[in-house]
Formats: sequence, C-alpha cells, structure tokens
Amino acid sequence: MKRKDKKKKEDFSLEESYLAALKKKTEPEPLDIPDDIRAILSEDGTNDMLPPQETGQHTGRLHVTISPDRMNVSLQANKCPAFTSEQILRQIIEKGVVYGIDKEAVAKAELLLGKTGGWPGDLIVARGTEPPEPPSISYPFLTHVEKTNGNYKWLVKGVELPFAEVRYFFNSDSISSLAPEILLVKAVSSGQTIAEFDGKLSTETGKDVFGTEAAHHDLYLQPGENVHYNHEKNIYQSMTYGYLCIEDNKISIIPPLWISPDKMSAYYINLPQIDEPTYPSAKNLTTILTLAGINKNVIHREILEQLSRRLASGKNLPLHVRVASGFKPKQGADAEFRLFIDAEMKAGQIRNDDTIDLRERNIVQRVRKGQLLAEKIHAEQGVSGLTLFGENIKARHGSDIKIKAEKGVISKDNVGKTLYYAKCDGNISIKDYVLSVANVFSVKGDVDYSTGNIDVNSDLEIGGSIKPGFSVRAEGNVIIHGTVESSVSLFANGDLLVENGIIGESTKAIVLGNLQADFIQDAEIMVKGDVKIKSYLFNCRLCSGGSVEVLKSPGSKGGKVIGGTVCAAKGIQVSTVGSSSNQNTVISIQVALEIKNKVSLLEEQLAECSEQIVKIMRTLNLPDTDPEKIRELLSQLPQNKREAFVKILSNLNALIKHQNVLKEQKNGIKEKIDLFLKKARIRILNQFYMGNKVEIGDKKFMARTDMGTSVFRLDGDVIVCE
Repeated sequence: MKRKDKKKKEDFSLEESYLAALKKKTEPEPLDIPDDIRAILSEDGTNDMLPPQETGQHTGRLHVTISPDRMNVSLQANKCPAFTSEQILRQIIEKGVVYGIDKEAVAKAELLLGKTGGWPGDLIVARGTEPPEPPSISYPFLTHVEKTNGNYKWLVKGVELPFAEVRYFFNSDSISSLAPEILLVKAVSSGQTIAEFDGKLSTETGKDVFGTEAAHHDLYLQPGENVHYNHEKNIYQSMTYGYLCIEDNKISIIPPLWISPDKMSAYYINLPQIDEPTYPSAKNLTTILTLAGINKNVIHREILEQLSRRLASGKNLPLHVRVASGFKPKQGADAEFRLFIDAEMKAGQIRNDDTIDLRERNIVQRVRKGQLLAEKIHAEQGVSGLTLFGENIKARHGSDIKIKAEKGVISKDNVGKTLYYAKCDGNISIKDYVLSVANVFSVKGDVDYSTGNIDVNSDLEIGGSIKPGFSVRAEGNVIIHGTVESSVSLFANGDLLVENGIIGESTKAIVLGNLQADFIQDAEIMVKGDVKIKSYLFNCRLCSGGSVEVLKSPGSKGGKVIGGTVCAAKGIQVSTVGSSSNQNTVISIQVALEIKNKVSLLEEQLAECSEQIVKIMRTLNLPDTDPEKIRELLSQLPQNKREAFVKILSNLNALIKHQNVLKEQKNGIKEKIDLFLKKARIRILNQFYMGNKVEIGDKKFMARTDMGTSVFRLDGDVIVCE
C-alpha cells in the first residue's frame, strides 16, 4: 500500500481546528524606546502628519536625513507648511530614531516653520553618543597591515594565519576535512597575555540614533570566546590553552578539541605551530574537557598523561589523539529456543514394493520419562550507553519467547537458560511454543459399538477403522491404521494420519494440523495445514490452508483428482485432473478461511463506524470535515455552546481516526491476499482433461481441450497456463 505524503481532509485533527479558530493573533512586541517618545506615538495622530494646505500656498516639504554613520539626524525645510512639535517628532521616530532626540531643536523647528516656513541648511535634531576613545593598546605577538579595501589583516611573526580554515575545521563534521599542513596556528597557554593597555579600558559604550551600541575603532580588537579583560593589570588574557583566532574584530582562543557529531568521541588536535611551540599539560587538557561539559567518567586520564609527556619531550604525534570516549550501548540478545528431538516431518519410508509406509512420517514423536526435550536461552537485557556529555543512550533489550510447559513437561532453570524435560513416557506435542507430553490413548481395534464414540485430551492411536456413524475427537495427533468409513465425524487438534482412506458422502473431518491419507472419496475435509495424499481424490470436497499434493503412486488411480473440489491456499500439485467421462472437477487457490473471516469482520466494523460518523455530522450540521468550514461554524456559535460542540467533535475525530486504522488494516490484508494469489501455483504433472476448471481467487478458467503438463498462475486479472 502506497503511503501518501499529504494528509487527507479526514486526517486533520478536529481539536486542532477548534484551537486554531479560537487562537488570537499575537500582539507585536513594543519598541525599546524612551517613555516620553512612546507617549507621543500612543497619541491618536494617524492622519495629522501632513496638515491641511491651501492650494498653491506651500510648495516645499519637511525632510528628515540620517547621517551615514547614524550618529546625527537633521531636518531640511523650505516653504514648508507648519507642523507642531509632536508632528515633527512623529516623522523622526518613523525613521526608526529613538535615541538622542533634541526636543529644544524640535521646538525651534516648530517655531521657524510657523514664522518663515523653513530655514537654510540642516537643523540637527538628534545626536548619537560617540564611544569613549580607548586607551592605546599593544599586542605582544600580533601586528596588522591595512588591506586595499580599508580593512586590516592580522599577522603573527609576519605570517597571516588561516583563522577561518581553523574555525571551519573545528566546526566540521569530519576530523579529516582539511590537510593538517595548511592549518598553521599560534598556540597560547592558559593565563597568557594577548593584549596590553596603557590605561583602564572603559566599560561605557556609545549609541547611534537608533539606540544601537556604537563600535570601537577597527584596530581595537574586542575579547571573544575564552579571552577576558583583567581589570587589575589592564590586559587581555587567555582563559584556556588553545589556538589564536581573529574574526569579526574579535580575538578568541579555540580549544584544541574536536568532538564527533555523535557525541561519542573527543580528540586533541595537534596542529603545526608558528613561533616557539606551546603545548598543554595533562591538567590543561582535563580543564578543557571539563569546560566543554564532558563527563569525567569518559575522560582517558592515562592517555592525557602520556600525551602531555610526549608533547613535552618533543616527540612527533599524529594530527589527532582520542582523549575521551562515550560508552556505546550493548544491545540485548533475543531469546532462543532449541529442540533436542527430531520434530521435522519426514517424507515416509519406501517399502520393497515401492509403496510408502506413512507410519514412518515422523508425525508422532515418542519420548521417555526424563528425556531432555528443549532449552530456552534467556533474552539478555541491554546495557545503556553514555555520551561524552553524560547523556544516557538507551539500549534495546532482547525480546523474550514465552515457552509454556503443559502437562507431562517439567522445566528447570539453569544459568542463563531453562531446560525442559519429559515428565513421563508419551507423545510430545510442540505447537506455538507450547510443550506437552501426553500418554497416547490407544484403541486396539475398530471404533464401533464396542468402544462407542471417542473423545480424548491426548494423542490417539486407533488400531483398526472408524466404523460408520461414529465420531472421534482428539486434542492431539491422531493415527488411524485402518479406514475412516461413511457418516463419520472426525476432529483432530493436531495432525491426522490415515493409513488407508477416508470415504463416505456424509463423512466430515476437521484437522488443525497436517493431513496424510491413502485416498479420500466423497468425504468433506477441512485442513489448516498441508495435505499429502498417497493415491487419489475422488468426488470429495477438500480445503487446505496450506498446500495439497497428490502423489503419483503405483496403480491406475495414482496421482488423480476426479470430480469434486480441491482448494488450497499455497499451492496444488497433482498428476491428472478429471477424466474423459468426468468434467466436474474444480482445482482452486483461495486464501485461508480465517483470513476471509477477518476481512469480513473489518468490513462490518467499517460499516458501523461510517454509520456513526454520518450520524454525528448530521447532528453537527457539517457537510464534511474541512477545517475551514469547522472554523467558520465555530465562529458563529455562542460561547456557551462551544464546549458541547467540541466534545462531539472529539468523538467524531476519534471515530475518523479509528475508521482510517480499519481501512489500513483491511487494505493491508487485501494486499497480502493479492500477493498470496499471485505467488501460488497449480501444477498438473500429466494431464488436464477438457471441461474441468481452475479457480484462483475470483478468476476462473475452463479447459476447452485436453491439456498436458501445465502450470496455472495468476497474471494480473487473468489465469495463464505455462
């Protein structure tokens, strides 16, 4: 089933639609401007910016100009109409000016406009505050050179270092993103002086007319990350060991630490250094890791000590050394179930006369008291991992297998496992991880008036036949050494083995395991598992949830299906279908009955769900579940009715979601059904007589002529023969 990227209208949450309908627009945040200026803006003056003018009386306008450095605001006016101070202020503030407004200059502008309609030149009405001039500064190992565009580049020992590339490397997702030889750096130690001032560095800053702090001169580098100003000594100092970096007029120190994107590994990055190299101590590296937030339990302290000693001795080191590692989670192992007996069904033992002894098909497994039957290896619990930063990484716990030891089986726990033993001699049954050992109920002769009907909770072995009119029911496997005769009712909760055949128009059998018989004639049989017939099927109705195979045994009837209906879910293989005188045989591939029933149940639930949805929509007077229409309807409701309306909407939404789940389940099953039908094959090894039919799903095929070896399959909507 293809998934749709876009939601259908039915999938929209009705609760969300309701909340969206009631949601108010967020008010904009107020500007950060002085209270007296804000008071002017709060006055009702929307339409008084330009007062009424008499036609031809005024020809000029009032202009507001902001200087390029944003430190001055000036007014120009010539033959301009009169404005009040408040109106002039509005025009200034509309330009974004909120700082340094000169109210006396504004009042002067009002006076001049009223008298002469303007003034020559510029009238300054707002001024920013220049930043204080910084003290002179010197850099112990930095020099600067002015570039052609007016900017400056900073040099160490006359070399321009690749600051941007170094920053890119430490921010990259790959530790091998750049070659180390181009990443030349200047290393500084913790507490090292980076810049010196000849006086105190003022903490005051300037502001432009927009209220933004004014920057210092370009040559004045400001402290960035891991650099601080020492007020007592008037110096910039490094707060950690690391590599010098200058970006955006800021001087920073980059710790020599690269952390993997998955937060599981931290590496010391040993880049080539200009000037006299400076290397970190183990304590420096520990501090760097701690300041980065790395958990102390994942730091490789021994490696830090070895690294520090090697650096101090001048020994060569690789570009990167792992100094901290997270703990990866250990996923739990799933439980395992192992059998110590051979429970696989065999094909049978061939006798000297080329017939098959179906008693040796391994349907029944006999065990002795105390015999080890199976073991369960317990599931392992996962062990959580830990990231560098102490974040827990959940581990998957192994999934368990629930083994049920029923009557005749005892279990004993051992280290990491559970062992299962036979409590008594008997027949072992293994189905859906349920173990049981039952004493076999034996009938030495026939099931007739001497025994009456048979109903046992164990395996059953009948030495003779089931005579007409009697019923047999067993909760285990059933072995019949004779024949199942007419008008018999037979139920086997396990496998059924009939050494001879099953006959009789009124004979009915239900087998919840597999079925093996010599032949079936006229009877009606339902089998959940596979069916193997030694000789033939004649005029019977046989339905299997697995596969059906009719073996080509010696004799004129060997491998033949004549008359009746043979139906299987997985596939059918026979030698001959029909005869020259019989054209009433149907060979069919259909899904198992329990799957059909599940689809029917889902369709019933869908119909009921749809009916409830229609009723609610009629109650709410909703033509559909379009969120826009719901919002419109909500907006028209009085407040006292909305709560009840929303409760009904919630019920409707739950029903729609449930309806979608049912549809997905139904579509999923139907897709599986289509796949089963497409894969299934009907194989005719010898001859398919004309007039007989093949069915796959709801598609039908009838042979118009006699056909030889054939394989029928579904191709689209047509049954084809290969």
